[in-house]
Amino acid sequence: MSIKNFLLFTIACSFMTFGAKAQNTSEQAENATHYIEGDYSVEAVNGKFVYKLQNITSQGITFTKEDVKIGTEIDEFAVFEFEHADTDYPTKFAGGLKFWKWDYDNNKWQIDSETKDGQLGSSTNKVMTIMLVLDCSTSLGNDFDKLKVYAEQFITTIYNKSSNGNVRLGIVGFNTMTYTKNTVYPITELTSNSYTEMKSFIRRLTIDKQTAMYYAMHTATDMMESYVNGIYLPDNVEYDGSYIVTFTDGYDNNSRDPKIGVPADGILNPYYKYVKEKCITKKLKGKPIESFVIAVEGNDVGSNASKFEEVLRGLSTDNSHFKLAKNFNELQYMFEDIANNLIDRWNNLICFVPPSHKGRVRWTLGYAQAPKPKPEPKPIVKTKSKTRFNINIGLTTMNVKESGYGFTEKYSLAGKKDATTKGLYLGVSWDHSFKYGLGIEFCDLGLAYYRGSDSEYYYGENLKTTAKSFNMYLSPIKFQYRYETPSTFAVFAATGPALDFCIDHSVKYEYYDSYYGYGETFTESDIYKSLYFYWDLKGGVAYKFMKLTLGTSMRMNNVSKYPDYTAKVGRPFYVMFSFVF
Repeated sequence: MSIKNFLLFTIACSFMTFGAKAQNTSEQAENATHYIEGDYSVEAVNGKFVYKLQNITSQGITFTKEDVKIGTEIDEFAVFEFEHADTDYPTKFAGGLKFWKWDYDNNKWQIDSETKDGQLGSSTNKVMTIMLVLDCSTSLGNDFDKLKVYAEQFITTIYNKSSNGNVRLGIVGFNTMTYTKNTVYPITELTSNSYTEMKSFIRRLTIDKQTAMYYAMHTATDMMESYVNGIYLPDNVEYDGSYIVTFTDGYDNNSRDPKIGVPADGILNPYYKYVKEKCITKKLKGKPIESFVIAVEGNDVGSNASKFEEVLRGLSTDNSHFKLAKNFNELQYMFEDIANNLIDRWNNLICFVPPSHKGRVRWTLGYAQAPKPKPEPKPIVKTKSKTRFNINIGLTTMNVKESGYGFTEKYSLAGKKDATTKGLYLGVSWDHSFKYGLGIEFCDLGLAYYRGSDSEYYYGENLKTTAKSFNMYLSPIKFQYRYETPSTFAVFAATGPALDFCIDHSVKYEYYDSYYGYGETFTESDIYKSLYFYWDLKGGVAYKFMKLTLGTSMRMNNVSKYPDYTAKVGRPFYVMFSFVF
């Protein structure tokens, strides 16, 4: 190869490689699992640039959405802020969000490495108010000390993640109405001094009988309403919201106010309705109070657990605001989760766009993020369409239910009361399975041999009875269901009509009288009709080429040859072992 051709080949390969890389890079944005996307535009209004983001969509990232976001300009970039941002991405927002712009000429995403990565920030110019409402009833017992520790940790989490006193926090402890009225820590900016005082206040809480929870929540919301409506916020400070966090281990049994109504049980209590409809739905500075409820079933709940949950869930803003602990140790994580939930509301994503760009933009979380592989679907086991031939060997039983002359009793073929005659069975059958385990069993054909005996002795008279029966069994069709696992293990059940033709049936009687020294032997062979009808029920398990079946055949027709009584033959129980081909 000449030097010229070699250089041309190298250049061509380089372009092919670059094209492949560009295509792969575009696919990274196209297949991103966590992103924010929108239509970016810029226009001049009254001598200033106005940056807009419209038609905003996202996946894997949540935030307070608006139809149109108006950006600002920082360091010669258009900046858009996404409030209350959160994500289920494993490493949260670590590494930032990469900026992509849509290349309309080539119809693909193009990364802009000169644009700053989007970053997570915290809005310190927002203020929130929190009321912590704590059950101090005697039903808590020794767990009351744990509750105080968890409440302190709740305040600590918020204190460590807040700054500049932008959290305003108050506390109400409740048991009796008198105690609740006097056990209040007023709403105060959460600073280093108030943080220490709040923990000391919680440590001084004491327990007593009664649970005035509705009154406590009423008190807490009144405190917030008075405080929030009275605070002054500068123009550059935004009010984020009002939150009440309530813990209890039992029913309210003490809240009452004649102006509200006569106390009642559960959700019928007018004080409950008052708190639900008038208190925790108040709007403070244009934003409704959000109510979190943490509960654990105390000793007083007893068998009314469902009513307990119904009441407390009704006092929560929605299901995500209600947490029911299985035991007291779970409360620690629930308090911690709510504290983080509140602080995370200050999380804002700050994303950058080159001012001169116009069109579709996307910020992706996790650079070079390949699409997550879809898990292999679990196999749905469907019995394959298949015909099987079975050789059946087993033990079977037979008895006769006779009635007449005012009696109904079961006999063995030898005439023994409440007994069955045992026999051996040998046969063949075919079964065919369709889809979804449904199938049929056809031509279940076999031979059975029964033999039984009975002896009676009375004042020197001895009577021995021996019965033999040789039968042909046929079930033309049964309906079957079969469920198979991937390990070739299966369970099955089948039902259908059957008939049993008696080829030979005889009863031999041997009589001997020891007093007279007399004896005789005679045989009967025609006491029953030769055709018996059954309804067969059976089921069992199968593994590879072996099958075990248990079943019963219910008697259907009268087989007596005598007009003065009836007899019906049945197979109470049989067990079969089969070789399957």
